[in-house]
Amino acid sequence: MQISMTKLLSKFAILLLNGIARLPFGLLYFLSDCLYLLVYTVFGYRKKVVRVNLANSFPNKNLQELRQIERDFYRNLCDTIIETIKSTHITEKEIKERVSLVNKEYVAELYAKNKKIFAMQGHYVNWEWPALAWCIMYPGKSIGIYKPLTNPFFDQYYFDFRSRFGMQPIAMNDVARTLIAKRNEAYTLGIISDQTPVDTDAAYWTTFLNQPTAVFLGTEKLAKQFDATILFLKVNRIKRGYYEMEMVPICENPKESDLYEITEKHVRYLESIILAKPADWLWSHRRWKHQPSAENKQKFQL
Repeated sequence: MQISMTKLLSKFAILLLNGIARLPFGLLYFLSDCLYLLVYTVFGYRKKVVRVNLANSFPNKNLQELRQIERDFYRNLCDTIIETIKSTHITEKEIKERVSLVNKEYVAELYAKNKKIFAMQGHYVNWEWPALAWCIMYPGKSIGIYKPLTNPFFDQYYFDFRSRFGMQPIAMNDVARTLIAKRNEAYTLGIISDQTPVDTDAAYWTTFLNQPTAVFLGTEKLAKQFDATILFLKVNRIKRGYYEMEMVPICENPKESDLYEITEKHVRYLESIILAKPADWLWSHRRWKHQPSAENKQKFQL
């Protein structure tokens, strides 16, 4: 009975989301404004988490400044939620109109050299539409790492819209196997780089936004193994619903880099864009739920 009820509720929710996704953009952003009132004003979704994260990250900002970032964050979050829902029915024409890449020539040059690209990205502004836009610009060359959801219906929902324009979504546990199979191909591997490692003892520790932070080392290790160029996919919101992408070089010759060099560089770059526009990052994420052990404090000089 429980499984049947979960299936029924999940299918109803997905049907509702697909109905919302068919609405015109004007109505969608009106819904986003209404969602903001519910999420922020009425329910206060993860407000304590957001406030602690902001206070720890910006100890020199006063309460008024922190509250302004907080309000702007929730508005951006609601837009991101609505735009993610729209991803299931957004057209290729609409994506081309709303997401642009400023340095196409640089990317074309890398592909001409049959280079593999690891595109780092944070939970910053909209991280779903740029992936769809990339697939349209460079068909057949996109791989996205994802963490499968426990709910199979929503897992399929996300899988379907992320692969609409040709992306190959790969579960985290299958990444190495997939890259070995594609060792002679040029492709872009999309990586969300600001997630929290489960095994923090095997992670790299650094100071990020004024706090000790564990960072995955997998990107650095895989880049060296497959000689991939590391870029950071910087996304800038031009105006509501319109984005500009730029591929920023992090490391073009990973095999020549020192231990932890790539990891430290992409963390510092992500930090720089967050400091420039703090409301655009995902502050509701429990990014600092783990603390370094005494051994890691000494090892990484925290």
